[in-house]
Amino acid sequence: TLRSSGPAFCGPLTLAVRRLMDLPPPPTADWGDTAADFDLDYAFRKFGGQTYQEAIRLFETTDLLSRVEDLSVMPDIAFRYYMLAYRDFVLSPRVFEINYGIDASTAADSFLNLIMRRLETSPASIKPILSALLPAAQYISERQVEYSADEDIYGKFSDAMLRIQALAAAA
Repeated sequence: TLRSSGPAFCGPLTLAVRRLMDLPPPPTADWGDTAADFDLDYAFRKFGGQTYQEAIRLFETTDLLSRVEDLSVMPDIAFRYYMLAYRDFVLSPRVFEINYGIDASTAADSFLNLIMRRLETSPASIKPILSALLPAAQYISERQVEYSADEDIYGKFSDAMLRIQALAAAA
């Protein structure tokens, strides 16, 4: 099941994930002028200089919605680096253990919404990592019940996936 193991594409570490884990975090210059934007400055203070593994620990140990908000304001390079860490967090069995699994639905929904929002507002910023995000989004959209994401609260993940696919095709 999902709770005991992730999808096959994130089972054994793929070469791409291993490479990401070995990459240094985006340098300060890739964050732009953080002093000019309070939200960006806050995101930088949380994520700036954090490695892939450290970012996953941030998702596990701090307020999840605040970290998702941080992702949403990041400039392109930082967003791509940390969004892949977020993908791996959302797909991990650990997402079901934290806070007694309560955050799993929020993590899954916010993952789909982050992809959708970036495709709507800045498709060029997400396009380089779409091939790494779309299989994960599809996997999550097919497992709404396993993520305990009530349709009355989160809507249908399958509808979100259809929107993501349409936006991705147009990107």
